[in-house]
Amino acid sequence: MRVFKWSPAFHVDREPSIVPMWFQLPKLPLHLFHKEALFQVVGVLGIPLLIDAATVAVSRPSVARVCVEVDLLKPWPSRIWIGNGAHEGFWQELVPENIPRYCSHCYRQGHMVDECHVLNPSLRTKETGGEMQEPGHPPRVGFGTKQWVEVQDKETAQNLMAEGGTPVQPVVAMDHARSTGKEVANLGNIPEPAAVETQAVDEALPPPPNSSVAMVPEDGADAGLQISTSNPLEE
Repeated sequence: MRVFKWSPAFHVDREPSIVPMWFQLPKLPLHLFHKEALFQVVGVLGIPLLIDAATVAVSRPSVARVCVEVDLLKPWPSRIWIGNGAHEGFWQELVPENIPRYCSHCYRQGHMVDECHVLNPSLRTKETGGEMQEPGHPPRVGFGTKQWVEVQDKETAQNLMAEGGTPVQPVVAMDHARSTGKEVANLGNIPEPAAVETQAVDEALPPPPNSSVAMVPEDGADAGLQISTSNPLEE
């Protein structure tokens, strides 16, 4: 079971595209390493949620990290303009971490449009070796599966041949149900090599608009911090 945030547009056949994501702000000035300033900077991406402990403690001054609730179906800028005056400012890079994969065709998380089995049924049969499987649910081997593997022991066979006996093929039984990792060898006289027997149980598992924000620092002086997706010097 997976839990998603509810919204008025919720539909049972569609997984929501709104997800929390972490963004990195490399080389951000240290005087902006506090919650109010960071939330204003990343407000152009979506709804700010929290900042990580290293950013709060300023123990990693090379980069700030902020978690933002974003919509995967909407683009976001790769950088924003932070201005502290009419002709002063800088471009701040926004680096997303671990972007979730979302299909805009079947509205499911976990794959992109070019990997959608609903849109391209041939991909499903190709990946499963001719067997139809539900997208996003690869076949799994369940517990209680025993697999017999034939082991070729050349040294044992040669010793038996030298003694005038009949060479045998040791067979190792691996019990995946107990997952003990122990191998039990059966070295009895077997007239013919044991065939490989496999029993498996399949289980189907189930660019934001331009904005301008003014910030007043804690000391009461108006720093005139301006957040924008466009460079005012180029206008």
